[in-house]
Amino acid sequence: MKYLKKYILFGLPIIVNIIGFIIFAPLFAPAANPSKTDFQSASLNLAISLIIIEIASVVLVILVLKKNGESVKNVLFGGSRISLPKVKISLLVVMMTFVAGWLYVYAQRQAGIELSFNILNIKEKLVWYLLVPVVASFCEEVLWRGFAQSQSKTGLKSLVGISVSFALIHGIFNPLVLLATFIQGMTWGWLKEKTNSTIIGMALHFVSRYLGLVF
Repeated sequence: MKYLKKYILFGLPIIVNIIGFIIFAPLFAPAANPSKTDFQSASLNLAISLIIIEIASVVLVILVLKKNGESVKNVLFGGSRISLPKVKISLLVVMMTFVAGWLYVYAQRQAGIELSFNILNIKEKLVWYLLVPVVASFCEEVLWRGFAQSQSKTGLKSLVGISVSFALIHGIFNPLVLLATFIQGMTWGWLKEKTNSTIIGMALHFVSRYLGLVF
């Protein structure tokens, strides 16, 4: 199990960033003159790659848990007893989700990535409006909050480490994206500790993804 945890916390960020570098590097070549469409296409390819990697990683986690006779349900969705957060905690988590979501949207637009519905083709709409929100909210919460967090000690140090890994999976080349996703990781990780559930975090993660499509 410790090797699977290391794969999620260290291996996944490395793999995704290498793929991101391979996809985006040609756009920054000395002779390149990339257009906005080129960046849109590269971002789409990276998103599809991330979807495949995350789904495969969740399947791997499930297979390992079953092999070891551990509860898949507890890792996917949390313990059998879910503690609902207090009103103050709920408001704080929702506020931080929206702040980090707005910052993520701003970072994407600064990088030239536009996700407005009326400018996307059918394939892009399917990926950005359906696959990415659904897969990211489920798989990433299962991998980082469900599995990695359950395999780690509770406390601030552990939460920071997992949140850093979660931020790095979204790329190391945009500081604002790193900041936004680190805040999200800390917020939803803290929520996981308070509620013993990944379900609420999945819902907030899903909403956060749609902020980039609405605003």
